[in-house]
Amino acid sequence: MFTNNSLSGLCKFSFAALLSFLVACEGSKENTTPKGAFEKGVLIINEGGFQASNSSLSFYDRSTKTIENDIFRTVNSRTLGDILQSVTVVGSKAFIIVNNSNKIEIADANTMKSLAPQIDLKQPRYAAFANGKLYVTEWINFSVQQGQVSVIDVNTYKVLKTIAVGKLPEQIFVANNGKLYITNSGGNTISVINTAIDAVETSINVLNNPTNILQDANNNIWVLCAGTSWSAPPLSGGLVRFNPNTPTNQVQIPFAGTYGGKLVVNGNKNKLYLSHNGAVWQMDILATTLPTSRFIPRDFYGLGIDNDGTIYGSIANFSGSSRVIRYSSQGVALDSVNSGVGTNGFLFR
Repeated sequence: MFTNNSLSGLCKFSFAALLSFLVACEGSKENTTPKGAFEKGVLIINEGGFQASNSSLSFYDRSTKTIENDIFRTVNSRTLGDILQSVTVVGSKAFIIVNNSNKIEIADANTMKSLAPQIDLKQPRYAAFANGKLYVTEWINFSVQQGQVSVIDVNTYKVLKTIAVGKLPEQIFVANNGKLYITNSGGNTISVINTAIDAVETSINVLNNPTNILQDANNNIWVLCAGTSWSAPPLSGGLVRFNPNTPTNQVQIPFAGTYGGKLVVNGNKNKLYLSHNGAVWQMDILATTLPTSRFIPRDFYGLGIDNDGTIYGSIANFSGSSRVIRYSSQGVALDSVNSGVGTNGFLFR
């Protein structure tokens, strides 16, 4: 039997429950509100022609299967500059690295609206976010024996420190041990930075001219070493795999006289995709030799794997529109779109 007091308590409880439900619904509604036209989709990086200042960003909408080109200029009424190398998104900010213009542009990642004055650097290449800071590789110039990594405050956009690394530092990524690994493409080393003290902790010898680097599902690090065709004598490259705890205990898979390439990993990090020597090759992360069967019989200038396994490859054109071809996770061609000049990479959001 309910008393007046118990009924009053029940009413209060019901009202409180209803209020909580309404607040939850409101919060859910807020979380689903679109943040901008470019919030969800694929950013396509078009480096442009050398010294042509025609680099650009394209946006591919997965739901409509349509592409919008030159989105930064459309929003900001100006071009990005000369040689767009890469883009790194931190929260809602896109750090757009323009190599030959020696700068980073900062834009809202969801709207592409420019947010701040540019950050002036020296031939910047790639970036990674760790320990609350942005780390950017810089070649400085082709002749110096050491490149550097600049440490940048992502709120004030100030350079806090520079760290000397190897020659022509290229890709940089944060391993699951919290350390940064940098490929020094002008030599044969990987620099390892401790982000707690922002200093090089060690250097790891690999094969010639390391460029691409990633970590697989077994926590092993893979490095694509491109080799060189222009040196005398030419230097062969290959793939290198090692555990971060035992970096000198390596599996090395030479390329046997061929050069260059791209290396990416799928969303589950259990399959590698190597664009090299006229084809895309699929590899298991336990592989100790190169595959003999082509996965896609075409080599690409830019290569990326979306979270659903869709493969994106670019046929770069440096005097006009490039072509992006999408493939299923089984390597079957799905469709293609025209992108900007010199498409070199993809950022999946």
